[in-house]
Amino acid sequence: MSQNVKEKVQVVELLKDDASLPKLKYKYITSSYLDLSIRREGESWKIELTLKPLEKTLEKKFESELFREHVEEPRVFAAELEGKQVAWIRTRIH
Repeated sequence: MSQNVKEKVQVVELLKDDASLPKLKYKYITSSYLDLSIRREGESWKIELTLKPLEKTLEKKFESELFREHVEEPRVFAAELEGKQVAWIRTRIH
């Protein structure tokens, strides 16, 4: 991103009741998945993730909200460029 564009970007905090909150649309294509294995070994546990191939390529699509009901103390920020929201970040207290 050029310095000129960076100077034009403004970061603003969004509020939960803001009418302009977008729905976030996600899409990905994958040909593999992570297989989880958990087993007891003596006094401890062994956890392994193994990348395995799928039989066929899979496409997933879903929507999400910037503010979720189950998230405690959410804070959401948007990067605005020329009056349009172009990026978002969500934070929360753990």
